[in-house]
Amino acid sequence: DGDTALATDVSVVLATDSNPVTSVDIPELDSVAETEVETDTDTQEGGKHLLSLIEHALVEMSDLRVKGACKLYTKTFKEMLQDFGISRGRALVFLDKKRSDSTSIRELIDASDAEVTSKALSKCTAKELGHFLAYLILSVDTVEE
Repeated sequence: DGDTALATDVSVVLATDSNPVTSVDIPELDSVAETEVETDTDTQEGGKHLLSLIEHALVEMSDLRVKGACKLYTKTFKEMLQDFGISRGRALVFLDKKRSDSTSIRELIDASDAEVTSKALSKCTAKELGHFLAYLILSVDTVEE
């Protein structure tokens, strides 16, 4: 689909402040429909790749403050969540907004119950969606082990 297709190269995403982010390559999204049988190793490698993309996105939004990154990654993270079968509902987010600026993908997993709350997916920021997506991937990996 041309409207939701993601771009071709991650190196394009490694932009400076003067070059706004315009595209992200997530091969797992394109290849999910083509792949019929995956081994545990393939799934783990795909999860690691997705986690590295999420971590890169969090760095761009929080530390580098790349122009247009939050808008792009909000759309990208929502598409990734739809691939997990999640299009509506509530996400686990931090109570403290400053904690959402963290670039650690393990931040939400390591948080105590008192530090998190739930929020409607439609109201989540790009950073909150990124942390929630990483939480889902990491919690699935933990359950499988």
